[in-house]
Amino acid sequence: GVEWRGKSFETVIDDDIKNMKEDGLLPYWDLETKTMDREIFDKFVDSPEEDVAWERYIRTRVPLNTGSYSPLARGMYALQCRQWFRSFSKDKFLVMKLEDMSDEDKGEQWVLDRALEHLDLPKFEIPNLEKKNARIYDDPLEQNVCAWLENFFAPHNKRFGKLLTSELGYEEDDWSNPWSYE
Repeated sequence: GVEWRGKSFETVIDDDIKNMKEDGLLPYWDLETKTMDREIFDKFVDSPEEDVAWERYIRTRVPLNTGSYSPLARGMYALQCRQWFRSFSKDKFLVMKLEDMSDEDKGEQWVLDRALEHLDLPKFEIPNLEKKNARIYDDPLEQNVCAWLENFFAPHNKRFGKLLTSELGYEEDDWSNPWSYE
């Protein structure tokens, strides 16, 4: 799409929030203060009203019914995965964090081993774990935008962790607060 051309990242995010709010997906979000009402959030999540609002938002705002066209919806993992968890046996899923690939205790081989084991495929040793095509990126986000995004995603990340521990039996230590900003 070209709808983001010529817009700042903050404007794109603001537009996405407004669309979600119009579609009833964020009744707990205050557009002016950019804050959440936790009580409303707790009542709304996992409700039939949330399901209806999510479907409305995806159907009317997101081409091809994927989260890839929404910078915010693509990070609302519980909403996305919940639909799949309802439709397929939970033992078919394996969820890992991208950060595990660069974790000193885990790394690429650990991630590959878990994936192959889950798929019931034979082990394979990665012959060369040397980093290739690695870059250092400057963080172009303004501090206020970064803080705002952390504030927005924090309860959604906790929600996703709760979904993984309660629905799939994942370890609390790994998922009780994934991507904590503290």
